[in-house]
Amino acid sequence: MIKLIIDTRTNTIFNTFEFSGTGAKADDYILGWTDTEGECILPEGFLIQEVDDFSITEMLPAKDGCRTEFRYDFATETVYELYIIEPYLVISKITELTNRLNSTDYKVIKAYEASLIGGAVPYNFNQVHAERQAIRDKINELEGLLNREELKGEY
Repeated sequence: MIKLIIDTRTNTIFNTFEFSGTGAKADDYILGWTDTEGECILPEGFLIQEVDDFSITEMLPAKDGCRTEFRYDFATETVYELYIIEPYLVISKITELTNRLNSTDYKVIKAYEASLIGGAVPYNFNQVHAERQAIRDKINELEGLLNREELKGEY
């Protein structure tokens, strides 16, 4: 028997340790919500769902700008994972990529200077350009996440 602590407003599972190996265990939450007389008083909107067995969909890979969250589907008795966009994670990744792009500006400047004086470009500039463009494309993708209407929504 596995205990799942679920916020019924969102169906979010709080004790993910039991099936993912990370997060808190159900007993840890229950202990924290136990009064001096030994009775567990759950926060409003929470319930403990005891299940014999349940299936979980495939674990999602990490995705820039997002965290994952486990939910419980009462109709199908399945656990699923979804991405939640976190603006602070998106901004952090954009900053990291912008810094990486800025750190290669000197290559562009040296190549430009060399071309102005008729000298040889000191780098494989097609490669430099491709790498910088890949970084710009990733920045644009992440900026698109920040512009989504459901900014802190699930998808």
